[in-house]
Amino acid sequence: MQSTTQASVVSSWRKTHERMLGAAMIVAAVAMAVAGLLHPEDSAAGMVMPIWGPVHTVFFLAIFVSLIGVVRVYAIALPQSGWPGLVGFVLFTLGLAGFEGVMLLEAGVMPVLAASDATRGLTEASSSLMTGPLGIWFLFIAVTFSLGAILFGLMLLRVRDVPRWAGPLLVAAPLIAFEPPLPLWLAKVGLVIFSVGFIGLGWGVWKLSERT
Repeated sequence: MQSTTQASVVSSWRKTHERMLGAAMIVAAVAMAVAGLLHPEDSAAGMVMPIWGPVHTVFFLAIFVSLIGVVRVYAIALPQSGWPGLVGFVLFTLGLAGFEGVMLLEAGVMPVLAASDATRGLTEASSSLMTGPLGIWFLFIAVTFSLGAILFGLMLLRVRDVPRWAGPLLVAAPLIAFEPPLPLWLAKVGLVIFSVGFIGLGWGVWKLSERT
């Protein structure tokens, strides 16, 4: 009897956890899309706008939730993932974790540099700051994230317990989401596509609570 009660408590906790995580993933994806649409241009003028800091703070929080969600989705997909899925999961999570550092830099450092005449030039893409090790690190994070999202999205095409339509969206988003040289509006389209795909992942986690 006690064992049955404990199992019931564990099952109830698990369902609640799945619902909360799924809802958090959906909210984070919507917030990411809205923040992306409000994102100013990547220039010194854009960095000193009042909305610059809040937008990147939203990105930081949304990516944090996304990291937790990706771990849960991979746990669901594990029996069907294979080696490509594992590689995609590792690269995807590393890319998301790397973007957390980028968002902190964007929110707390770049506006300070852009606000001063002495350091404003460092925010330009052609500056010694952006073409040096920091710029290489940014490129590494972007490539890692992109490859991870593509492999992770392809893995989702074989997973039954997560909406499969989310997979192609995660594959497509990194192909158009980075700028320059692509225009900012196209990067925003890519971010919205990614966010919609992540809404699908959140919905899959939420629905999992009905099967556990």
